[in-house]
Amino acid sequence: MSRWRLALVVIALAACEARDGQPQGFSGSIDAYESYIKKSKASEGAIGLRHLVRALQISWMERMRFPDAAAGPTPPVGACCGLPGDRCPAATQAPEGTWRELDLAFDSPFRFSYWYEVVDPAREVVVHAIGDLDCDGITSDLAARLTVTPAGEIAVTMTESRPDE
Repeated sequence: MSRWRLALVVIALAACEARDGQPQGFSGSIDAYESYIKKSKASEGAIGLRHLVRALQISWMERMRFPDAAAGPTPPVGACCGLPGDRCPAATQAPEGTWRELDLAFDSPFRFSYWYEVVDPAREVVVHAIGDLDCDGITSDLAARLTVTPAGEIAVTMTESRPDE
């Protein structure tokens, strides 16, 4: 075996050791890679949710109320599973109604469905990003509850439920 090949093998083995020093083989690296992929898929929902929160804050500041009509889930939950890459294709135009008002656009392929609930249009709404990232029928739900405080400020409470995702 050449020195270069031996050096590459030593480097590869060193990279596969866990923090506690126990050899993990390549399975530890594969698990870490799969975890990274799941996190990157989940970030899409968080980004979409933050966009909707900002749009709702602007809507409330301009009109002193949130949009009246509930919307979604758009697309239906799980609709992206089975499509190429388990992603829904980019939309050519923005959805109608509340989604258009909130400037929700699907300008690139996506995995999450979005849902807007109206608790009280003058005081409280909830938006969700719901995704089945590995298409096993178990969904993640990222939610933001926007509530107008007595001082007239918008309080945002974020929650997430990611069972086995």
